[in-house]
Amino acid sequence: MTATATPPFSVIPLGDLVESKTNPRRQFDKKALDELAESIAAHGVLQPILVRPAKKGYEIVAGARRFRASQKAKVAGVPCIVRELDDKQVLEVQVIENLQREDVHPLEEGVGFRTLHTKHGYTVEDLAAKLGKSKAFVYQRMKLAELPAKVQKLFLAGKLETSHAVLVARIPDPKLAEKAAAEISRRGFDGRPIAYRNAVDLVRREFQCELSTAPFPTADAELVPGVGACGPCPKRTGNLRGLFEDVDKDERSNVCTDPKCFAKKAAAQWAVRKAQVAKAEGTVIEGKAAFNARHDSRYVNPDDTDWHSPGNKKWKTMCRGREPKTVLIQGRDGEALERWDRREALAAAKANGHKVGQSPRSSGSGRSEETKRKKAHARRMKVVDEVAPLVGKQA
Repeated sequence: MTATATPPFSVIPLGDLVESKTNPRRQFDKKALDELAESIAAHGVLQPILVRPAKKGYEIVAGARRFRASQKAKVAGVPCIVRELDDKQVLEVQVIENLQREDVHPLEEGVGFRTLHTKHGYTVEDLAAKLGKSKAFVYQRMKLAELPAKVQKLFLAGKLETSHAVLVARIPDPKLAEKAAAEISRRGFDGRPIAYRNAVDLVRREFQCELSTAPFPTADAELVPGVGACGPCPKRTGNLRGLFEDVDKDERSNVCTDPKCFAKKAAAQWAVRKAQVAKAEGTVIEGKAAFNARHDSRYVNPDDTDWHSPGNKKWKTMCRGREPKTVLIQGRDGEALERWDRREALAAAKANGHKVGQSPRSSGSGRSEETKRKKAHARRMKVVDEVAPLVGKQA
C-alpha cells in the first residue's frame, strides 16, 4: 500500500493511524461520540478519513472524531484518503474542515485561525476570503485564542457564551479580563451567564473609559513615559475596527480599553497640576479630605453660575482680573477639580462691582445640617405625640 494508490480510498488499520498535533479541535462531546460509535459499529465509517504519510503509519489530517468513534466501536480499520500535504496545507484543511461542523468550539476555531496567521503568513483578509467569513469574524475568533487560561476554562465549560467571550477579549489586561469573565459568569441565574446586554453595560461601566471626558490631555505623548498619546494607541476602540466592528455605528470609537493605563495618565496629570498649584501658593486637597471637599459649599467652581447674583453670571466672569488662588481638589477618578474659596470669590466679585448673594452657609435660608436634623426629629416626635392617644383609644 502506498500514498499514490489508485483507488479513491484505502482501508487502513486503526493501529497505523495517529492523531495530528496541529488539529485545533480538542473538545469532543462524549454523548455524540458514543452515538457515532454505535452508528459505525452498525454501518461502518461512511465518510473516509483524510490522512498523510508519517514516519510511522499515517497522520490524521481530518476525521479525528470518526477515528475516536471507530476505536470505541472496536473496528479493525477505516477507509482513508491518503494525500501528500505539507504542514501549511494540513492546518488549512483542518481549520476549514472544522469550521464546516456545527459542534466545533469557537475557541478551537480561533486557535486554528491564529496559527495560520502567525505561523503560515495568512492575513485576516486571506482567511476571510478562504473561509467565506467576514474580517470581523476572523479577527474576533483569533482574539478568543488570546484569552487568559482561566477565561478559556470558563468558556469551554459553557459559563461564557461566545458573545460574552468576545466582550472579555476586548480587555487587553489579563487580570481585568479574568475579573470581567468572573463577574459575567457569576451574576447570572440557573448557572448561566448574564444577558449579553447586561454584560455590555458591565464591561463599559467597569472596564472601559471614555476618552472624551478624560481628566488629562489625550494628545500628550509625554505624560506617561513610553505610553504615547491616546489617539494612535492600539487599545483605543477606534483603532480596533476588527474587534469593535460596531464602533462606526454607536459612537464609541474613542474609548480606552485599558483602565490601568487610563488611571496612570490621570495620576500623572494630577501630579502635574498639584505641583503647579503648589508653586502658585494655592491649596491642594487630596486623599480622604478630598471626599468632603468635593461637596463642600465653601468652594465654588469658576465655571458655575452664581444663581444668587443679578444676571446669573458665572464666577469666572464676575472675578475676572481678581481671580482667587486655586483650590485643587482630587476627584473621585483622580481628576483635578479646580475650585475657588467662596469667600474670596465673593470679595473679588464685589470688588469688581457685582452684586452677589451670600454664601449658603451664612444666608438666612441656609441652616446647618445639624439644625435641619434636629427640626426634622422634632416634627416626627410631634406626630407621634398626636397619634399615640388615638391608638390607645382604638386598643
